[in-house]
Amino acid sequence: MPIALLALAAFIAVIIVWNVVFKRNMGEAMLLGLVVTALFAGTRAPEYLLGGLTDALTHDVLFAALAFVFMAYLIDVTGLIQKILAILNSAFGRVRGGPAFIDTAGSAVFGALSGSNSANTASSGSFTGPWMVRTGWSPTRAATVLAGNGGMGAALPPSASMVIMIGFAGGWSPPARCTWVS
Repeated sequence: MPIALLALAAFIAVIIVWNVVFKRNMGEAMLLGLVVTALFAGTRAPEYLLGGLTDALTHDVLFAALAFVFMAYLIDVTGLIQKILAILNSAFGRVRGGPAFIDTAGSAVFGALSGSNSANTASSGSFTGPWMVRTGWSPTRAATVLAGNGGMGAALPPSASMVIMIGFAGGWSPPARCTWVS
């Protein structure tokens, strides 16, 4: 078995054990999994970690995910989220399913901007998720709506994911009698 597959198996095992068995935070589990995976690189681990990090930060989709999650955190910490919820609740609070409609519209906008499902879910869900639960939605149903709408990050153009998915549609060739293809 190649060493990369062993490292992947170790990464997944550490995450599952740390999160499920020890009931610890998922962020901690993934960080610990990264450390365990880096051990497979031996003495070149720092070089690979730094190279992978700098390479990953040059991708626009990953940067958008980080930026959106950071902004959602900043909005929550500063208390701005409570003001946003008050405004949204006064405008759409009496509409049946109002928080879900706002999450759908927000996800469409954020998805077209970021192209990242996780960034989309984190940014729009940071205010619509608590709003849904506060207005009587079950946490499970609220999470289902957030996850479903989060997929718009990959589906709405001009996202990078959509361009990549269109590129996978290879194999098509125009009919033989088309004159517009040279």
